[in-house]
Amino acid sequence: MKNQLKTSDLKSYLKAQNLCEEVLQEASSFCQPGLSEKEMSALMLSLFKQKGVKHFFHQPFAWFGERSRFENFKLPTDFMPTPRTRKAGEPFILDAAPVVEGHICDVGLSFCETPSEVFQKGKKQLEHLYQMIPRWFEELPGTAEIWQKVDEEIRHQGMDNCHQKYPFSVLGHRVYKSNPLRDIYLLRFGLISAQNILSHGLRSELLGPKSTATKEGLWALEPHLGLKGFGMKFEELLYFENGKAQWLKQMSL
Repeated sequence: MKNQLKTSDLKSYLKAQNLCEEVLQEASSFCQPGLSEKEMSALMLSLFKQKGVKHFFHQPFAWFGERSRFENFKLPTDFMPTPRTRKAGEPFILDAAPVVEGHICDVGLSFCETPSEVFQKGKKQLEHLYQMIPRWFEELPGTAEIWQKVDEEIRHQGMDNCHQKYPFSVLGHRVYKSNPLRDIYLLRFGLISAQNILSHGLRSELLGPKSTATKEGLWALEPHLGLKGFGMKFEELLYFENGKAQWLKQMSL
């Protein structure tokens, strides 16, 4: 079956995801007030290199405060790390997609050392989406319907859908193996690693509002909420096979 993976490959993707989460958690402890998005992104890149990572589907991103909800983002360059510095108590998002031993993963995490009531509300909504997305993969007829359901749930809570601001309004994309000997980066995306995904098609590999993709395969999914003054998201790998959807970290491998 197309997009069906061996257990050994799933274990490798899980290893990549765990390493990425470890780096983002470590990096978050250095994200002190006064540090800029550019400095934070460079720090994450350094930490990944210390772990032996040489290539990326996309290099690390850091978004602080209102930029974490993509406030006034209109061009692809708006997503790039800026000199904008972090203020005390301000929520932030860290996001990276390393290639680990030939396996692409993509992880995003939200942080705030002094969570407000609004942040806690966003966290609760993300937890709800985390529980429901596998069920929607199993119950809804197609990927476009999954995108619409996530959008409805976000708006029902009075929040904004920020992932619709990504190129093609994607909620997620499939991931594959990639073994570049070298890579060229454009807007922080590795062109060779990206080509390994896009070679399978475009609309068939992206989960957007008009998606024609089948549900089978390994997905990086990133529901992104917009709240007052900041945004929140998670990004993790989910595997769908034979009508069953599971977050990779919850599978028995």
